[in-house]
Parts: sequence; C-alpha cells; structure tokens
Amino acid sequence: MNAAFPPGPARISGAMHERIFPLKDHVVAGNATNGETIRRNRPGA
Repeated sequence: MNAAFPPGPARISGAMHERIFPLKDHVVAGNATNGETIRRNRPGA
C-alpha cells in the first residue's frame, strides 16, 4: 500500500525538520516525532 501512496514533499521536509536538522522558516504540517510514529503504528502491530 505504501508504494502506491508515497509520502509527499511536505511530509518529507517535515520529517527532516523534526528528526535531522531544523529548516529555517519551515512550518510543519504534521507530527513526525518518534512518539507520534509509535502511537500511529501501535494499532497495526
């Protein structure tokens, strides 16, 4: 399913901003923190 719906540019830049290095003047559209990823994946485990 993920191959049919790859992450968009906003999702990729948001993850880079929150996990790797902060991007100047970047406004995050979603939550890409480790805690949020675990919370989203828990029901599918």
